[in-house]
Formats: sequence, structure tokens, C-alpha cells
Amino acid sequence: MTSEAANRARDAHRQDPSVAASGDPTELGVVDLVRAIRSKEYSCREVIQACLARIEAKNPTYNAIVSLQDPEKLLTAAEKADRA
Repeated sequence: MTSEAANRARDAHRQDPSVAASGDPTELGVVDLVRAIRSKEYSCREVIQACLARIEAKNPTYNAIVSLQDPEKLLTAAEKADRA
């Protein structure tokens, strides 16, 4: 893949900044999500809560989650990350 093609592919995967304004961090790509957490737009706890809500909403249809850690443990780990 040429450098130009790689740049086009990368740019095609960048998220629209308006997604962050929607209030749903699960709609962000990983780079934008990291930026939003670092800038304190979202806390790690908020991200985990949004992911858990999405799993709860979508998994009955897709049955993609085989095993899920205890949500309280996940939220505790997220809170610890927020304090770091």
C-alpha cells in the first residue's frame, strides 16, 4: 500500500467530531475515545457504563458476548483509572 493510499484509508476511519457531541462514547473510534478521555470529555467510568449499556441493549440480538466480567469490578477498575 502506498503512503498516499495508507493516508486515505486512515482518514476514512477517522470519526466525525460531531459524534462526541452525541453523548455516546461507544460511537467514537479508539483514537478519538483516547483523546476524549485525556481531555476529560469522558471519564473511564462513563465509557464503561456506556459500553455495558450497549452490551445490554445489543447482545440479546447478536449474542456476541460469551463471558462478561462483573460490571461492578469493571466500574471499580474504571474509577481507579480515572484517579491515576
